[in-house]
Amino acid sequence: MSEKFPLEAEIDIAKKAKPEAAGDELRHRYEEALSQLCLIGRINEQVALLDDMPSLCLSIVRTILEFTTAENGSIMLYDPETGDLKLFVAKGRGDGGSHMSTDRLDATILSFGEGIAGLAAETGELICVDDCEADDRFVALKTAAKKVGSLISAPIVSDDAVLGVINCSHSKKGRFTEIDKTNVALAADHASVLLQRAAAAERTAREIRELKKQIQEKTKAIEEAESRQSEMSDQLYRSEKFVVLGEMLAGVAHELNNRMAPILIYSQMLQQSVDNRDDSKRLQIVEDSAKGAKAILETLLTYSREEEQEKEAVNLNQTLQSALTLTEYKVRNQGVELTVDLSPHLPPAKVNDKQLTQIFLNIINNALHAMESGSGGKLSIESARVSDNIRITIADSGPGVPEKIAAKIFDPFFTTKEAGKGTGLGLSISRRYVEENGGDIRIEESPLGGVAFVIEIPGMELKSNGTNGNDAPAQVKRSGKKILVVDDDSTIRDVIRDILGSGYEIEFAADGRDATRKIEEDPFDLLLVDYHMPGFDGKQLYEWIAGNCPDMKSRVVFSTGDIFHESIRHFIDSTGCNCLIKPFTTENLRETVLKAIGR
Repeated sequence: MSEKFPLEAEIDIAKKAKPEAAGDELRHRYEEALSQLCLIGRINEQVALLDDMPSLCLSIVRTILEFTTAENGSIMLYDPETGDLKLFVAKGRGDGGSHMSTDRLDATILSFGEGIAGLAAETGELICVDDCEADDRFVALKTAAKKVGSLISAPIVSDDAVLGVINCSHSKKGRFTEIDKTNVALAADHASVLLQRAAAAERTAREIRELKKQIQEKTKAIEEAESRQSEMSDQLYRSEKFVVLGEMLAGVAHELNNRMAPILIYSQMLQQSVDNRDDSKRLQIVEDSAKGAKAILETLLTYSREEEQEKEAVNLNQTLQSALTLTEYKVRNQGVELTVDLSPHLPPAKVNDKQLTQIFLNIINNALHAMESGSGGKLSIESARVSDNIRITIADSGPGVPEKIAAKIFDPFFTTKEAGKGTGLGLSISRRYVEENGGDIRIEESPLGGVAFVIEIPGMELKSNGTNGNDAPAQVKRSGKKILVVDDDSTIRDVIRDILGSGYEIEFAADGRDATRKIEEDPFDLLLVDYHMPGFDGKQLYEWIAGNCPDMKSRVVFSTGDIFHESIRHFIDSTGCNCLIKPFTTENLRETVLKAIGR
């Protein structure tokens, strides 16, 4: 016959006995065995909480309080990193319990051999203290909310390894019976199995989370690789489109240049045949405008050629001016303060002019893009002779280039712009072109606060080139209604004066600030305001008029070429003012002014 454990033997006796006929001792043993069976069953029911260690431990404490006379129960768990016991859950009969939620719990720590719980962990045996005050082994915890009179500490042991300690306490002395001790010991034995399984479940869950994380990272890496492949395909497609666009641009530029040539030629011829100063001046304006358009067309034509150009002696100041001509509108429209300081004593450089134009365009456009999110910004372009080299410095007041990516900005396909707003090829191509022309390109901190691109190209024999300036035309006042024309383009101001000057008294302002001073000095019957101006623009001027001269805001007529821009159209519509769309005809201008003055 196999040996049975004491509890099993008692259960057998209880089953065979008739409680109603048995003596007090047999009834007591029956009740004790039944209580222990219920305790074990209740603890085993907590298997559903294996994936939630705090809730599992709290449920075990509740069960112990139900089957013992203890007022308070707690579980301390072994911390393998520190080798100490840390209070994990604690509960009283009248509270809901807590776990890992307060500094008091988390700060309750005992080392092995310290206090009754530490001794139970060290010896691996249950310890019961009937009078804690009289027992020198007892250590009163500073975090304890109640006085402890009697205490049971039972180690939770699995495979000779201590997992923790179950503590039961009562405020009065000698409150625990042998049944209490047995029940706490049983709870500790069965808790060890559950805690071991819970720890295994937690490790498995942690491993699953780690595997999921690795899968997500690998999936992300695959998606990024596919995205890069898609971007490279898009870049190739755009490159092919650029080739086709270049061919079309070349054809259009040729045709427009052919149409522009007679305007330039006849304006020069007519200037020689007229004696009237005003007529000569107007023809000069036609000639200058035609020359400006011709310069733009020539730059576009050079830029769009497919054939390889041979290197030739080039004035890099002129190349810079060509690039500035192509970006002038964007600079003005963005409100960027442009400073140009070109040395008149540069030697020529033997370079591919088309490549240098593209380099300057790439860097200027990058600078303008970097300053888009701010208000205006500053752009500085300088040329100078340094020893035998020509140094070009293009600096901006943008956010600059972080040190961690400074070494990458010339790499192919590297870009800090949003998807669809950059190919990552501009600076890479620029560096290649600079090196092909025997030069060097680098970035430095800009004195304006952003980044400065410094390009050095070997110079040839020094040749000085003179420069000629043009005097600004004098203003001519006429009698009639008073009109203030606010436009930063002197040519537009001259054209408006020629069209309206015979019937109106016209004054001019080159920007919004200048206009406010004139308005404060003298009221006007009409204000013809360009929407896009550097610094104090047309919108800001209107808002100033609305706040300082509200009776004049209905006399404003806006002029702009960006009427199809949603925000501009919405603002102008909200003011109720008329709008003159550029480029305008003589009839458009006269009709708009007559309509506005007659309101």
